[in-house]
Amino acid sequence: MITSPTGLTAPGSNPFPSFTTSFNYDKTDQLTGTTSTLTNNDKTYNYDPTGIRTTSNVRSTSQSYTTATGNRLTRDGQFEYSYDVEGDLPYV
Repeated sequence: MITSPTGLTAPGSNPFPSFTTSFNYDKTDQLTGTTSTLTNNDKTYNYDPTGIRTTSNVRSTSQSYTTATGNRLTRDGQFEYSYDVEGDLPYV
């Protein structure tokens, strides 16, 4: 049985809220955002003219993305990435 944070759940009841999420796309079929009936769960994504994601806004937190030669992601607002001489992302 799944219990609520208070530990009280009526038999047969669902402690999780139901919700709906809609996905939005641009004319090139890139995901530009989502809207949800859950509070503070909307997301937006922006791209440069070549189709590379440049920014996102997820749960009211904005992040910028940086790419290098070959459209390799080098920063995503939280992590930095580096590639080996063959252009592969090595395991850390």
